[in-house]
Amino acid sequence: MTRYWPTLLLFLALAGLGGYLYLVEFPTQQREEKQERAQKQVLPFPETAITGLRITTAQGPIELKLAEPGKWSIVAPLQTDADHREVQALIRALVTGTVTRTVEEQATQLAAFGLEQPVTTLTVTAGKQQETISIGDSGPLSNTLYVLRASDRSVLLTNLAPKDFINKSLMALRRKELLRFVQNDIERVRLTYATTEVVLYNMAKDKPKPSWKIRYPIEAEADQNEVRSLMFRLEDLKALGIIDPGPERDTVAKTLTTPKLKITLHTAAGDQSVRLYQPDPQSGEAIAET
Repeated sequence: MTRYWPTLLLFLALAGLGGYLYLVEFPTQQREEKQERAQKQVLPFPETAITGLRITTAQGPIELKLAEPGKWSIVAPLQTDADHREVQALIRALVTGTVTRTVEEQATQLAAFGLEQPVTTLTVTAGKQQETISIGDSGPLSNTLYVLRASDRSVLLTNLAPKDFINKSLMALRRKELLRFVQNDIERVRLTYATTEVVLYNMAKDKPKPSWKIRYPIEAEADQNEVRSLMFRLEDLKALGIIDPGPERDTVAKTLTTPKLKITLHTAAGDQSVRLYQPDPQSGEAIAET
């Protein structure tokens, strides 16, 4: 039995070392790594927690709220749907952005970094939490920015890209699609021209691939490729500018008489339509009314 004591003692020593590593060393290392990651993050909370965003530029503030999962709304200076992809890309850039270097803590000299008058200021809300990030000059390397974080008043050099945060106008952030639809949900399409109209029916509703048929002015099989091409163009139909209710819109409305084309999409959930006018055919531009 005595000859096994060294082996037993070695086993106990290894077990004790393993217990120490498991209970003390590894948790400590994990906490340090987590703390280090947190220090490198520009924002202190995850993307899924963000519920509001305020963007302030020289043109004024824009406020956005998460209306429901996956849907952002602009609530000021007007109330309208936001461009979800644009807003989500901006938030994703903030969340994934990292701090390359802390330039100055409790900073007082901000002009050297373009932060005396920041080009953009973003206030991010996550429930009861809030953080404000001011965007300053570009850093010494491409796709880097100096920012001021309000919570600790630190000037940070980050890997944030200027293109993601500069020139974020109201137009850039608002919804620009004229029609929102899923092709398989469409029951019929009506194209109304000045002297005639064309009505297309989806004969394979709820199936993976729509099958289109002309029902008016004649009954015939539709050119499936041509109709699919039309649907893709309608999906990509976006506004280059938007005239909101007011004197300018009233003036423009007086110039609009008979639309060149009215497009109506019929679905079980409701109808969507857009009228296209072309007051000046030579310009190649059209005015859409939804």
